[in-house]
Parts: sequence; structure tokens; C-alpha cells
Amino acid sequence: MILADTGPVVALNDPGDPYRESVARALKTIRGQELVVPSPVVIEASYFLNRRAGPRFEANLLRQVTTGAIRTIETALDDYGRAADLVDQYADFPLGTVDALIVAIAERLNVTTIFTLDRRHFSDIRARHIDAFTVVP
Repeated sequence: MILADTGPVVALNDPGDPYRESVARALKTIRGQELVVPSPVVIEASYFLNRRAGPRFEANLLRQVTTGAIRTIETALDDYGRAADLVDQYADFPLGTVDALIVAIAERLNVTTIFTLDRRHFSDIRARHIDAFTVVP
């Protein structure tokens, strides 16, 4: 399983995103592996899509979730506590809630690969279950 961060979700759904083509190419390299979008990522991506591309693109993202084109995973209650610890621990980044929740979900599910454009955060964070995340692309 690979967890997706907000950047690639936005890039794939915003025709004007400068990373759209590179993210689409990277997506092809991980075909066959289960790509899952944490539900907080959907919320954050919807916000950015509405601001950058308009409500039609936000609605399209939400439809992808309802049709199963985007598979989501919900945040567990314990993930919030772990995310709070990570936000405190990485206060100098700052890490942010969504990234912290992605790490917490990854720890809970033993996920080692993150599909993200945010190499800085996910390359530097030390999760409990691995020394370093594999970051794609």
C-alpha cells in the first residue's frame, strides 16, 4: 500500500498544475500497487482545487471518491493523538495536521511509501516503524 499526499492529488486534478505530467508519469510506475488517499487529504485537496481551478474541479475530485476511482482511508482516533505528538515534535518544520496524519496512518498500517511532492517533510520525518519513508515520485 502507498499513501497519497495532497500535492499529487491536486496535480492530477488541476489541468494547470505544473507537476501534472510528472505526477502522471510517476503514477504509471506504481501501477499494480494499492494507492490510498487518507480522508484528510481529500479535504485539503478539495480546498486547493476550488481555489486554484474552481468548484467544478473540486466536485470532480469528490465524484472520484464516490465512484471508487480514488480509494480513501479514514483516520482512526489514535491517529489524531499520534499526529499531535508529531506536530509538537516537528514544530520547527512546521509539519502540519495532514502530513502528521499521513505519518500516523502509515505507522498504524506499516506503510513505507508516500506518494508526495513534499520530499522535505516525508524524507526527514522519522516514523516509528521505519528509518525513512520511500518517497514517490
